This record gives sequence, C-alpha cells and structure tokens, in this order.
Amino acid sequence: MKYLVIALVLLLGVGCSSMQRDYYENWEREPVLSAEQRYYWLRIADLYMELTPTQARQRLDAIGDEEKTTLQWYRYALLNQQLNNRAGWIRARDAFRYVIASESLSQELYGLTKLLLKYNQSLINWDARYSKVKMELKESEGMQRVLEEKIQAITNLEQNMSSRKEQPVEP
Repeated sequence: MKYLVIALVLLLGVGCSSMQRDYYENWEREPVLSAEQRYYWLRIADLYMELTPTQARQRLDAIGDEEKTTLQWYRYALLNQQLNNRAGWIRARDAFRYVIASESLSQELYGLTKLLLKYNQSLINWDARYSKVKMELKESEGMQRVLEEKIQAITNLEQNMSSRKEQPVEP
C-alpha cells in the first residue's frame, strides 16, 4: 500500500499542475518539489506507513490537544491513515483538508497533500462499497436459506401426497 502511494506521487510529479487551489483564480502552474523536499516529505510518509495500526494508535494517544502546526497535522493525518479503519481514514481525510486549507501550506506540498486526501477518500469509498456488498451478501444468503426451506417443505409435501396415493383406501 505504501509503495502504491509513493509510486503515484512520483508518477504525478508531485507538482500536479492540474490540481490548483482555485481553478478560476490561479491559472499559474504549481511549482514542483525539489529532490530534497520530495525526499523529506515522502520519507515522513514512508516512516508512518511502516507503522502497524497498534503503533499508530499509541502515537496518536501520545498527541496532545495543543495547537498543531501544518507538519503536525500532516503527521496526525498519516497516523490516522495507518489505523486501517473507516474512522481513521475519515479523520485523516479531514486532517488533510485542514492542511490544504492552511495558509502555511506551501504550493509545493499542495499536490502531495491533495493526493493523500484523495487516497483516503478512496479508502472511505471502498469501505462503504465493501460494507454494502457484504450486507447484500448476507441478505442474499438469508434469502437462499428461506428458499431452500421452502423447497424442502414442498418436497416433503409432495412425498406425503405421493405416499397417501400409494396407500390403499379402506372401505
């Protein structure tokens, strides 16, 4: 999963000229990250993506309620992403939205943050679809059991009727 994110970031060139804060007001191309900046931010993401959900939960529990800088919000989002559950992905998405809205976010990091935001939204959407399919499967299995019971009842009824026909009628 972490390699997918890293590959997407590198393929998109992180600058993502099509991802502009305000399409109608900002027609300039967004600057591309330098190699040093790209390495720094991807290394942070890579370190957090190596954490297990338990380790991520422990680090989240250690975070206080004090004001967070853009970097702290970025890290908070990555930790929530690693929880591997819908609630964590929602918190990560919301934190990335906050980072994107932050005035202290540089134009260079906008593309990377937007990509991570979309990634978390896709995880949320996947989970919603998976939950829906899982529920439909349970309903389908329940309907299958009901139909099997009805078929068995009809089969038993036919057998009873057949056995009664075979019995001689006593005068």
